[in-house]
Amino acid sequence: MKFISAILMPLASVSAALVPRELPDGYDFSGELQVIGPLVDGGENVTLYGTVESVVAQIQSVVPEFKVEEEEEWNSTISSRDIEIRAHATHHFCRAGKVGAYGGSEAKRNQISREISYLRSIGDRTCGVNARSCVRVSCSNGAGIWWCNDNDYWYGEKCNDLANLAQIAVYKCERHMKADCWLTNPGCGNCGCKPIDEWVVWGQQFSSANHNVIVTADRC
Repeated sequence: MKFISAILMPLASVSAALVPRELPDGYDFSGELQVIGPLVDGGENVTLYGTVESVVAQIQSVVPEFKVEEEEEWNSTISSRDIEIRAHATHHFCRAGKVGAYGGSEAKRNQISREISYLRSIGDRTCGVNARSCVRVSCSNGAGIWWCNDNDYWYGEKCNDLANLAQIAVYKCERHMKADCWLTNPGCGNCGCKPIDEWVVWGQQFSSANHNVIVTADRC
């Protein structure tokens, strides 16, 4: 699935096949993320539904000691090249990717990293998405991750590898916003400005397995 957006590179340098297009007809946004796997090591597989925040809460209701990995626990163990190989990453678009009625815009990078930590904590369980559909993987504090399946069949991926794909989008699309006087409302001449110094990200990363993830600001 590809989207219309401003791409900050000369279009002449991008093949026609990679230029974002309008959302094709027939995509479904009504489903939920499916997570399949045991609640405890050696247990029977169960299927949980919802965002990763909801899935983690469901697991913790049975396994109270289950915890979410902090970013520094996993970020220091893998390189960006390693995760590109594991996730079968192909092309990407920065400041691009609109899903459902939510549009898209830049989110705070540290909040997206929190969402990735939740997803990575689910580990080698299988994340699933229905054919030709997009599901919200996570959302909190104005930041979210969406996952879109461009295949004509149900698709499953290790949740940890899905986290890798989202992390690649962060690596490739993050940017530093810093200014002494940032206009809070550019259309208002008397609204003033404020200093800003933060990292933000909005991007769409594709996989050779014909699916993609979007990291974006979201209305939770």
